[in-house]
Amino acid sequence: MWVMLQTLNDEVPKYRDQISSPGLMVFPKPVSALEYSFSMSDPDSYKGYIDDLKKFLKPYALEEQKKKNLRVCGDGVLFEQSGPVYEACQFPLDLLQACSGVNDPDFGYSSGNPCILVKMNRIIGLRPLGRPRIDCTVNSKVSIFKITQLLLELWCI
Repeated sequence: MWVMLQTLNDEVPKYRDQISSPGLMVFPKPVSALEYSFSMSDPDSYKGYIDDLKKFLKPYALEEQKKKNLRVCGDGVLFEQSGPVYEACQFPLDLLQACSGVNDPDFGYSSGNPCILVKMNRIIGLRPLGRPRIDCTVNSKVSIFKITQLLLELWCI
């Protein structure tokens, strides 16, 4: 066993079976399954979603990242470090554009364009190609009855 372990790369975890599976995290956390319901005219109906997004994004605020001495990296630098010592890079909130909460403190909920953030965890060696983005639109085939019940079906690509 010792001989086989010597052939492994020191820059990745040796015992990957002890690392929990990669997964997706969704913010704000839905009430049940992946169902979000709210009324644009009732701020109390989406206040919990906004609070959850603010709580999730707080560690990514510039002031918080400066406290942790995170490096300001250019595009692709995070994936191009050669090791063995890797530096953690800041995550600029402006990458989230309208979903950063900077220009719209309601994250689009008051205008009917709610932000839902999807975060990938523990994917070792992932190198995204192109511009990784999920765009969701309301399904045009949804009946008026479903829309009045606030059960909008979203198509994501």
